[in-house]
Amino acid sequence: MMILFSPLTFALALLSIQGTWSQDKGKGRGLGEHFNWLNLEDGLRVAREERKPLMVIIHKSWCGASQVFRDRFARSQSISEAAPNFVMVNIEDDDDPHHPALEPDGAYVPRILFFGMQRCVHV
Repeated sequence: MMILFSPLTFALALLSIQGTWSQDKGKGRGLGEHFNWLNLEDGLRVAREERKPLMVIIHKSWCGASQVFRDRFARSQSISEAAPNFVMVNIEDDDDPHHPALEPDGAYVPRILFFGMQRCVHV
């Protein structure tokens, strides 16, 4: 037996699924809600004000490697302990500015970049 869905039913189903994904991810976007996540612009400002290095995480919602990475990152005790020493920046999907400074060795995902006070990349 073939089941047909109206375009409206299909659209509503997609919207409900998308809403669930975005609600589950929160500000941490799967990387952990226990970190103080900032976007890139705010992260640069806070790093300058607090004189702390940046930890920039770039990942994609659709990437299998990023999915595995997010789970491991969120559960890592050592990262949780080190995080207060950094300004944490979380970049996912369309937030990625594709700037050369964020791609020192390529645009692969996931990637973690560390920026010191002089804004040089430490990979």
